[in-house]
Amino acid sequence: MLSKKLYQNFWIDILILTLMFVGTTCFSSYRPVYTNENHFVGKIYANVDELPEIFQNSNDEMTGVFLKPDHLLKDVSFLCLGSTSKAFLAEDIGFLIGIYLKKIGVDFCISGFPVTLSPDSTPAKDFISSSPYVVSQILELYYLGLIKAGILPVIDGTQGFNERVIFSLRSRGIYLPVLILEDQLEEFSKLNYDVPILVDKAKGIFWCSDVDADVILKLDWSESFESWDNKVKELREEIIKSAIVLVKRGKVEKVEVVSSEKDLENVNLNSRIGVILINNPYLINEKSVGALVIVFSNDKIVLDEAIKVLKGLEAPTGKVTWTF
Repeated sequence: MLSKKLYQNFWIDILILTLMFVGTTCFSSYRPVYTNENHFVGKIYANVDELPEIFQNSNDEMTGVFLKPDHLLKDVSFLCLGSTSKAFLAEDIGFLIGIYLKKIGVDFCISGFPVTLSPDSTPAKDFISSSPYVVSQILELYYLGLIKAGILPVIDGTQGFNERVIFSLRSRGIYLPVLILEDQLEEFSKLNYDVPILVDKAKGIFWCSDVDADVILKLDWSESFESWDNKVKELREEIIKSAIVLVKRGKVEKVEVVSSEKDLENVNLNSRIGVILINNPYLINEKSVGALVIVFSNDKIVLDEAIKVLKGLEAPTGKVTWTF
């Protein structure tokens, strides 16, 4: 018969194991990845915050993550990248993000919608542009940066796919795996975009390709960057300052900063009001105000510059990349 001390220790061990199990299952959200033969090959996490705190990837298991650039670099959204006058910086963003992901054991990331921005896009900041050309340009540069760092980009087709965007990607020689929903298979096949496909089904995500998943989704190289934190800070500031977009200029008596519909409740829109609008270009009709500037951050350095642009003291640094 077990002694009282051994009995207590036994149940303490059981409790610890139970908490470890709960911690790794309940607090990490991921989708399993299978081959068409139902062979488990890896996991895809919902976002970088869901990755286990101590992350060790086994050689025979791949790890992917859903990612938007502003998950890691505050305010640097896809729409911000589409609106900047320095589009080439999208490659630097991809590279720095890739270095971070590779360091924590990620093999590939699902990132970037191959669709154009419209008033129905929600949230607007997650979409690059209303122009198929700009969408494909930014995606190409961003993906190139990720690949240089050793991370394989997977195009996120779960929000749909624009035929002209796909055509532009194809003409640029961008042939990367695409994640789509099961009911999108037939529509996607009509685009003649001959790439490996990941299909999101109820049971998990399935790799539909004759080539083994680990051959394509795992890149063997990696890069290091000693001053990563400093470079990220510098690059973030450069991008958000280069995406101050003038929509309408005029003489105004007062300037308001608006970032949400709730903010609008306290603003009396009229021709004497100038508005600095954050992130969503569709939130205000330019005809309802005297002047309008779109920015992608509420940092003081951005708002100060935006006021100067709105008043005609400085030139805008970004471009209108959406249509109404």
